[in-house]
Amino acid sequence: MFAARFVLLFLVFTGLAAYASPIEIENRADGSNVLDIVSALQVSDSRILAQLNSLASAGQANVANITPLIDDLVGTLNTASTSFNTLGPVDDSKGPSKQDVANAFAPIIREIALTLTAVENLVPGLAPLLPTLGMDAALHQALLGLDIVLPGVVELVAALLFDVCGILRKLGFTLTVLLLGF
Repeated sequence: MFAARFVLLFLVFTGLAAYASPIEIENRADGSNVLDIVSALQVSDSRILAQLNSLASAGQANVANITPLIDDLVGTLNTASTSFNTLGPVDDSKGPSKQDVANAFAPIIREIALTLTAVENLVPGLAPLLPTLGMDAALHQALLGLDIVLPGVVELVAALLFDVCGILRKLGFTLTVLLLGF
């Protein structure tokens, strides 16, 4: 009988303690987290694109020396895609706007398209090679991830990339072109 009172008292105090210390709600990520991922992608891609531009301007671009660089480019896009998927939907009422994120992401795609076009002038078989290296799929996945964390931002990116639509098509970026609505 004494044990029953002890157990009952224990349960009452445990319940009060649990009620008194509520679980903290995790703060939801915002646009600045997305912009951090886009900035990291831009830094990584700019190094790789600079190497590709250097090879193109020197006239030394060939399949053997551009393939590893394109693989690296695919890797950075896949890393960004994974980061977006890990982040999940964000609170777009805080931090940078969707337009700010689109303004940061669109130049990345533009630079990729322009650089690969310059390389393609020296390596005529580049366009059919890009899908086999996963370039279109990686860019498509990064854009999808971006649209998952900030719904509607892909339309803003598309509006900023209207002038490179033909270049993306020429490079064989079918998935990306379709996602952008061109």
